[in-house]
Amino acid sequence: LENPRIRTQSVGVEPNRRIVVLPAGSAAAGSEWELQPGLGTSGKAMRARLDLPSRDAASLAQATPLEYRFHTRSEGGASLRFVAVPVHALTSEHSLRIAVQLDDGPLQTFDYTTVGRSDEWKQNVLSNMAVRSTSVAQLKPGVHTLRVYALDPGVVLDRIDVVMDGAPHYYGMPPTD
Repeated sequence: LENPRIRTQSVGVEPNRRIVVLPAGSAAAGSEWELQPGLGTSGKAMRARLDLPSRDAASLAQATPLEYRFHTRSEGGASLRFVAVPVHALTSEHSLRIAVQLDDGPLQTFDYTTVGRSDEWKQNVLSNMAVRSTSVAQLKPGVHTLRVYALDPGVVLDRIDVVMDGAPHYYGMPPTD
């Protein structure tokens, strides 16, 4: 039975380059996310609503995630790169966090918060990307589901790159064809 709160994207397929690029805006906007056309390297960024309350990963039972489905053809390790547009938190009381879940695995939390004009902030602005990554030791061939939850208001997710082991390295956004 499908959950009506979850917005689903069509299936992305791993091409010969061994990379699947999932533009954030390719998932339908849920009640907690807003499409930001033309923003980010994908041109389809999603922003967590500015009136969203900050919360922790344990309180996501009623949350509306962005959901992506992708298909891998090969088996092996992979890196999941969550690329955000560099922004500052709305106030000093907020952070810039997301929680992600691959298939039905455990939730992982990523925090994009930077303070002032730190070295990380400067590098993020120069590249127009704030990146958080996780490794998957073994990703089997087939269809996978990735859910992204907003934990704080104002997070701007640009895209997700699923990079299989052995994929070529790219500066910026990998080709999508």
